Amino acid sequence: MTWRFDSIVAATRLSVRARVLILVLASVAVVLIGAADYAAGVALSLSVFYFIPVAVATIGVSRRAGVALSAAAAVAWTVADTIKIDASAATDVSNALFRFGALTFVVVLLAALRRALREAQASERRSKEFLAYAAHQLRTPLAGLRASAEALVLTGAAASPDERERVASNLMIEADRIGRLVRSLLRLARLDAGDDLQRLPCNPEALVEAELQRAEILAPGIDFRHTLPPEPAGALLLDPTAVSEIVANLLDNARRHATGRVEVSLERSPAALRIFVRDDGPGLPAGAEHRAFDRFVSMDGRGGSGLGLSICRSLAEAHGGTVDYRDRASVVVLPALAVDAEARRTAEPGVPAGHRPGSG
Repeated sequence: MTWRFDSIVAATRLSVRARVLILVLASVAVVLIGAADYAAGVALSLSVFYFIPVAVATIGVSRRAGVALSAAAAVAWTVADTIKIDASAATDVSNALFRFGALTFVVVLLAALRRALREAQASERRSKEFLAYAAHQLRTPLAGLRASAEALVLTGAAASPDERERVASNLMIEADRIGRLVRSLLRLARLDAGDDLQRLPCNPEALVEAELQRAEILAPGIDFRHTLPPEPAGALLLDPTAVSEIVANLLDNARRHATGRVEVSLERSPAALRIFVRDDGPGLPAGAEHRAFDRFVSMDGRGGSGLGLSICRSLAEAHGGTVDYRDRASVVVLPALAVDAEARRTAEPGVPAGHRPGSG
């Protein structure tokens, strides 16, 4: 069963040349089947064989190719029967339409199967990558925990206070590293499961300010500068937890690469919120602007797990927004509706109160 599954999935990933060859051969097969059907006469029906090239084209090429070949097969089928049997024009047309409908139905089923097989393979690949990455990332801190615990047990009372403090500090560092990694993995799992956002009235300036204060505590040697509106411009309908998480991950990434300064700015427009995070580090290599936001991609050896930027992108996309890297800055764009604008919209006739964009 596994071999059949892999074979069918592999058939959906053929090169362009192979797909063209399959479509040509399937079309020739339709013509040959039509000729054979006519030559066989009324004594032998070859109708079922028209489904074979249509199925092959659908699986090997695409749904559109299958539908196109269904039309050709229906015509060939009808022409062969029309020549063999003296029937009225109305009968011929109705037969052609019926056959086209039957063939198209097969195409739809096969296309759904083809799509499901691709999705299943992609899901299996993501699961394997996820487990392999988690095992790889957890191995190092777990080894550190074990080494520190063994050192604490072996030295025991003979260890000096400084040695015990150093071992205890190592235990705390490795435990914190494991905790951060597990939280990131769980967050990705929830996002993959379609975790819904909770859009609430919130002040994005306050959220950014809170994350800046946290980053200053974690990296006291970095000069964090920010450009925020001096006066609050009103609340926006956003998921405050998701926005804070996006900003926190971008700041964590920036402070690891910065040589001394991180700059954060926030801009509003009538329909969007934009957040810019820039550091004075070397920046991303040319051509790596998009790959840096892929899952499990860590482009340096400075403690990154390869998950933070991926979580940022997933959260931004869940908002209907984007996050990318341009002009040496991480740029977040989130569609946002002001609370007063939402109140005016819901007050309009025919709009139920409390209905929010994206709530269905």
